[in-house]
Amino acid sequence: MKTPFKLSNDWVFNKEIENIKKSKNNVNDVKNSNNNNNNNNNNNNNNNNNNNNNNNNNNNNNNNNNNNNNNNNNNNNNNNIDLDMFNSLQLKLLKKCLSLGILKDSDDKKSFIIVEDLLKMAIYCFPLLNDPKQLELIGEIIIWGFLLDDIFEEIPINKKQFESQQSIWLFGESNEICSQFDLWAIELRKKIKGFCGKNEILFNRFINSGITTIEGTLSFQCGNYSSVDQLENFFNIRIQNSSVGFLNNFNHLFILKSLPTSILYDPILEKMEKIQSLLLGLINDLYSYKKEVLLNEEKKNIIYLFLNKQKQHQEQQGQQKKKNKEKEIVDQNDDNQIINSIKKVYDLINDYISTYQYLEIKLKDKYFNTFKLKSQEIEFFKIINSQKYLIYGFIKYSIESRRYDCKELNQLLFNFKN
Repeated sequence: MKTPFKLSNDWVFNKEIENIKKSKNNVNDVKNSNNNNNNNNNNNNNNNNNNNNNNNNNNNNNNNNNNNNNNNNNNNNNNNIDLDMFNSLQLKLLKKCLSLGILKDSDDKKSFIIVEDLLKMAIYCFPLLNDPKQLELIGEIIIWGFLLDDIFEEIPINKKQFESQQSIWLFGESNEICSQFDLWAIELRKKIKGFCGKNEILFNRFINSGITTIEGTLSFQCGNYSSVDQLENFFNIRIQNSSVGFLNNFNHLFILKSLPTSILYDPILEKMEKIQSLLLGLINDLYSYKKEVLLNEEKKNIIYLFLNKQKQHQEQQGQQKKKNKEKEIVDQNDDNQIINSIKKVYDLINDYISTYQYLEIKLKDKYFNTFKLKSQEIEFFKIINSQKYLIYGFIKYSIESRRYDCKELNQLLFNFKN
């Protein structure tokens, strides 16, 4: 998939699922896409053999891109998710949400779409994983994160719910269970503990990431960002509430076998994760702005902050002839100012992408020819690639998501790119 952002070719995982058909309530409707999926499975075999003469031109291009990325072609345990597996996972997640009362009606098209889209996000963001149990857990965590954000959007903030979730992730239990959502968090923590086994380092990273996500989400919802002058504070909280650290841990857990976990504390890699968090936050703001305006929830979106800045500048320069103090500073009908603000966010995203790519080069240089085992070198590159794939997968999800419906925005962004 082409994106409007300035990504190098190696951000794209060339064997990911393409063209998953939209379905309503009968998930078997999407089986007609099996031919596409079989082609992708063939692509997996072609890429493992690199020089297979049966590759089509597109596969050759993708293989060349992978070969240019040192050791990228060694990712042999790649995502082979077929549509039957997708359907099965989707039904499991739907039943789970229904049993917890999170989704109200199995015949509700909106509920089905939410689960389907978020499961696609899990598959798009984690193309190196192919175990259904792994993807089912990741799908549950993604839904948990979205619902956590929705819960903390409620005014007034449910402090008991916050304290209960925090206690659950810290201790595995809570003195006061507030909802089925809390019981679900207990179950998720147990599942993560089971996958981690004796690896206490990774399990502790999961717990720390979970607490950071909860605290960051609460801080973000309680914050008051009236102008772009508060951007640094806005970004610091965005890093916390993006859940990127939490999601990266899944790749670390399922990829690392021989590479020491100490690599995860490398300052360059940690800086890359912070930028990764900002990118997901900014991309989310960009694609969710239309939806947030319709729901009157846009005031914590960075586009809104840039719009405020423009209006404030106009007032200071005396360009605004009449000031109505009772009116919101932001006039959502001013298309030119909205476009200018979107352009600022778009440029900011590309600046961070450029910085991220620079840091990746420095990280690779730092560890060049330092690994004792070939398997360690392969895992090192998988970790690096997994973070890019997560960003790209989130972009792909945002572009396709029926939650956002951003065809006009995508056209505008491609115009910026060109």
